[in-house]
Amino acid sequence: MITISFIGLDAFIVENYSFEHTLKISSLYQIEPKHLNFYAPACAFLHEGIDQTSWNILIRIHAPKTYQKVEKEIANYLHNTLKDLTINQNIEFYYYEPSSRYEFLNDEYPRYLDKENSYETIIEIDEEDEEEIYDGNIFEELDK
Repeated sequence: MITISFIGLDAFIVENYSFEHTLKISSLYQIEPKHLNFYAPACAFLHEGIDQTSWNILIRIHAPKTYQKVEKEIANYLHNTLKDLTINQNIEFYYYEPSSRYEFLNDEYPRYLDKENSYETIIEIDEEDEEEIYDGNIFEELDK
């Protein structure tokens, strides 16, 4: 399993990026796409108290040690495909021994959500049924 984490890049941008680039990155690693994941935490990249989101990003790749041989290709690909979305990029690789990774999967469910087994949440708002705002004393009982 290879995980690419983006710190300082909006999650929606990472979502779109993963959709567009999973196949190519998987082919560079010579793995099936199901072995590549992207992680976009809801966070900000900060420097001296100023938000650097999209200006400075940190990309961390966690992969089995056997994939170290394609590190430069991956770094160049990430840089070239992200340079129109960010100003400055820092890319760090972290490797682990495959024997140090544990995976516990529930056989009763699909491994990943996809277009066939997921759904979109649709929220309908009926403006006529909006509750009235209570402007009375909510502490009336306590004031006695």
